[in-house]
Amino acid sequence: LVHPNFLKEMNNRLLKGDKVIQGYLDAKNPYDTWVAGTFAIAFWVIDHISHLAKTNIGLSACLGGTGMCITTDVLKRHGWRATCLTEDMEFTMKLLAEGIKTTWAHDAVVYDEKPLTFKQAWNQRRRWAQGQFDVAHRFIPTMIREGWKRRDIRIWDGCIYLLQPHFLMISTFFIIISYVQLAFPPFYTSIYKFLPSQLMTAIMIGQYLLPMIILIKVRAKLKAWFYLLLYPVFIYSWIPIIFLGFIHRNEHEWSHTKHTRAMSMDEVMSDVK
Repeated sequence: LVHPNFLKEMNNRLLKGDKVIQGYLDAKNPYDTWVAGTFAIAFWVIDHISHLAKTNIGLSACLGGTGMCITTDVLKRHGWRATCLTEDMEFTMKLLAEGIKTTWAHDAVVYDEKPLTFKQAWNQRRRWAQGQFDVAHRFIPTMIREGWKRRDIRIWDGCIYLLQPHFLMISTFFIIISYVQLAFPPFYTSIYKFLPSQLMTAIMIGQYLLPMIILIKVRAKLKAWFYLLLYPVFIYSWIPIIFLGFIHRNEHEWSHTKHTRAMSMDEVMSDVK
């Protein structure tokens, strides 16, 4: 479902000269189950602190597979030809490597259906993880070269975005090692020993404070605040999903996410008011 003003807002962006635009990815059914609720919270957080923030400072957002707007001249010149499981991300990085950024249209809202069960959410996110590793393998060498050639910080930022799963795997490895080290004589020096305890505390608090700020920002209903208690389950379940995505990164079998939640636009709008 799309907001009645979606096309108007996209047209405004086109008139400003934007070529590749991603609309605001809202949730159609954020209050159905705790899985749909935590999924919606994650999207609300990313919408604000990643896509909107990046656009505000001139960096590139990322296409999200729905609610996209791409000019015909871009499609004629570059085609689609995306073959990764995350073809939206692949197309984003392909264009970014050529100096074309994706703009975030915060007021062009689409309402996407979120998975109702943990199994559905697991399979969908595993597909995303597989696709992101595949895109990183294909495009990071080119993006590093083009970023250096063009001196374009947006391309470097795209590389960092693609490498996020790799960073998570590395940090998880060192956390495990730090616990293993408790049972044996120290065999390496942890960087955490050199970080101020106040910084670590701020990082830990920030993981929970940011979603709370966003829930206030989007005027989420009370039910979403209860789902926030289970938000860490959703977030930390990314760890095994990322490792599975890395192991199966060369597999390209599409895992379809069923959408069965029928809602009218009036029902959606009554939920977001």
